[in-house]
Amino acid sequence: MLLFGLLFAAILVALHATPLRNRVTDLQSWKQVIRDTGAAAPLIFFAINTLAVAVGVPRLALCAIAGMMFGFERGLCPAHFGGLAGSYLTFLFARWGGRAWVQRRLQRHARLHGLFQHPTTLGIVLLRQMPIAGIIINLLLGMTNVRQRVFLTGSFLGMLPASLAVTLVGSGLGKASWTQAATQIGAAMLLLSLAAWLALLARRRVGSKQ
Repeated sequence: MLLFGLLFAAILVALHATPLRNRVTDLQSWKQVIRDTGAAAPLIFFAINTLAVAVGVPRLALCAIAGMMFGFERGLCPAHFGGLAGSYLTFLFARWGGRAWVQRRLQRHARLHGLFQHPTTLGIVLLRQMPIAGIIINLLLGMTNVRQRVFLTGSFLGMLPASLAVTLVGSGLGKASWTQAATQIGAAMLLLSLAAWLALLARRRVGSKQ
């Protein structure tokens, strides 16, 4: 969490305290052009996001891009739901068409299989907080007997904190105001810290019941 905050603080300083600040002004012009397209640009981004996440592109990088392009309010939905849709496509691929392919590719992740024995909604929420590539989680869950409804609900809730935080960070990096950018990034760090604390608390409670 600390490294994440320091990274974006460094980017923020680079964008606002160096000659790169002129790029921020250019970005504002591009964002106005995007706003003028209405709903077309977010829908196109949603489609691209879905396909990219389905083949393994990190969804949080796409959340940051969405925040920079559209702002937090308009960027959150195509970022989050595009990531969810892409994860669902990967899940369906593992379940219905690519089981043998998945088994060959995931042999080196054999130790993770124990985490996927009896997936529940809460279990998937907690899995989404772990430092495991999203495509690995999607493929492994596709090879279990978890219901699609449980996968979608758990993934929606589990992916939401990071989607909110990183889209907010991306929006902050695209702000012309130094103060507003720093405020948004600070709020994102607090949100991620809260989500991590809640996940740890839930994991301890689940462990105490087992």
